[in-house]
Amino acid sequence: MNKFNFKSQCLYSSNIKLVTIALLMIALIVFAWPAQPASAANALTVQVSKGGEIAKVASYSKEDLEALGTVQQYYSSVDANSAPVVVVARGVAISTLMADLGINIADAETLRFASSDGGNRSYSVATYVSAARYYYPQIVDGYDADADEIPAFVAGADQEKVKVSAMLALASYEGRYQSKPDASQMSSANGLRFCYGQSAINEAVSLNYNKYINSLTIVLKSSSSYQLPEEDESSGESSGDTAIPSTGIPEVLDREGLMADTLTITVGYYGGTYYTKKVFTLEELQAMANVQQVYSCIDNMPAVCLDAAVGVRLTDILAAAGIDVNSVQSFHFYCADVSRTWYTSMSKTYLLDTPRYYYPNLPKSWDYDEAKAISGATAGAREVDVILALQDKWRRFAMETDYSDLTDTTRFRLLFGQSDVYTVEGSRSAKWVHTIAVTLGGSPPKGVTLNASALDLTVGSDYQLSATVEKTDQTTDTRVIWSSSDEDIVSVDKSGNITVKGDGQATVTATTVFGGLTATVVINGSTDAADSTATGSSTNTNGSNTTGGSNSTEGKEDTDSADAAQTETGGVYRISVGGSDTANSEAGVQRWRDSEMAANAVALPDIETDSPLMRITLIAILALFIVGILGRIIIYRLEV
Repeated sequence: MNKFNFKSQCLYSSNIKLVTIALLMIALIVFAWPAQPASAANALTVQVSKGGEIAKVASYSKEDLEALGTVQQYYSSVDANSAPVVVVARGVAISTLMADLGINIADAETLRFASSDGGNRSYSVATYVSAARYYYPQIVDGYDADADEIPAFVAGADQEKVKVSAMLALASYEGRYQSKPDASQMSSANGLRFCYGQSAINEAVSLNYNKYINSLTIVLKSSSSYQLPEEDESSGESSGDTAIPSTGIPEVLDREGLMADTLTITVGYYGGTYYTKKVFTLEELQAMANVQQVYSCIDNMPAVCLDAAVGVRLTDILAAAGIDVNSVQSFHFYCADVSRTWYTSMSKTYLLDTPRYYYPNLPKSWDYDEAKAISGATAGAREVDVILALQDKWRRFAMETDYSDLTDTTRFRLLFGQSDVYTVEGSRSAKWVHTIAVTLGGSPPKGVTLNASALDLTVGSDYQLSATVEKTDQTTDTRVIWSSSDEDIVSVDKSGNITVKGDGQATVTATTVFGGLTATVVINGSTDAADSTATGSSTNTNGSNTTGGSNSTEGKEDTDSADAAQTETGGVYRISVGGSDTANSEAGVQRWRDSEMAANAVALPDIETDSPLMRITLIAILALFIVGILGRIIIYRLEV
């Protein structure tokens, strides 16, 4: 075989590999590309209503709408949790659609949209289409997250505004805390979507953006000169809806595959650092006491929704994490579909202290024309627990529900019932929860001291230790946890009473429940130990021993022992002061040598950290890479 044939075969073999890889990538793209939701309608039926009569006037495919001409705009809003969001959308302006239908906007009174998910909404043309509405570019940068009442914005945030028109969006993307979301992220996952601007920077408009629209009825003023088509079979006030089953319409998820396998509980004080207290696995949550309940709620449509669920009480989760529920001030729930920050926050008073109910008669006692509950809605109310659902079955317009066909597609989902039959709270039922940040009330103590720093006691004797916790004006908890570095030598009970059981040295530590501040006393550490009645000489903050009779190494070991004891008993996580946590870090510990270096010691030679072999290997790889490229170029030139 000559060298040219050999090179040609090599090139052929290489090309086969490249083609194979390309085909595999194409196959992955084709099969992995997310399918468009079934409810994302691709066609729009338009009807016109005038004087009580109604007629179908047009039907548009997606291609027909594209042919009308599209515009791309940004729409600002605040969401259900009062956080700033911006929607980037591309679609057909309502004015363009009306012009294509030959309808003067001034003649239109109402736009009625029907959606494949059962969502039917009506919008006043004068308010949402004709009136000036805007996109506020500073809605994110000007958002004041520290304000007592949200949404709040810094002065001047609403000065810059861009006028936008109402549209039927063919593709859109919503970015939370994003002033200009990436337009390349737009998709048609929401089907046809009605979007419009804000009249003020704090207006929550995106909550009312209709999705999956498949029908539009334009209600004209009686004074309009528009003539309905004659002999149209479409008569009567029909919006093209199909009958809704008594089991309701299932939830349409914009995203899938976000189920959490672990639930992380963090704890901290407002304005401070939050530390991981406990990470629950799915198996651990499944092993806890599960409750089975039905929850009712009102969503943003507004419509009544029912959710049958199986899950774990939030109070049980807090207890298992070692958190006293009475010390909690608020909760922040982090979800997999929101990457930048928390999805929703609730105070303990709102979520746990307020009685919450399932209203079984609400679905049958809801007036969809007036969007409100009617007489009998509260009858038969049943109090429910706040849970993190492991499985659930969410349905809109459901008249009844059951526990068949539960799914885990929204795991873990926050469900908390209703406090009344008129408040819209459905959007606060967070799904895909993976972390709960627990904010404690008040502030941690400033320090802790003991009534002794070192004690010399005989075997069999007892001694009562007492801890003094230095408080701030906001300190609400002064409890301490007692622990011994060696229970076989010195034991200590929960009240600080110690008993010497054997010979040897041991350290007893008092740790504040909140703040993780520690103070220690050394038992039988030396023959010249301080008098057992010494007071006020022992202080230890965040594991750094400052008392006599103990070096810094021993202080760290004692702290670790206390941590271990707390972990085993489910004690409260140690929160440090000043943003440091030496209970979980070696950074604050100096482990000194036991002896000094000999006077005749010789310094060790420098050790070369970079191996010559590594450098040679890297150079060889680079050379092979360059030779390979040059070889391909030469082969190409020879074949050409």
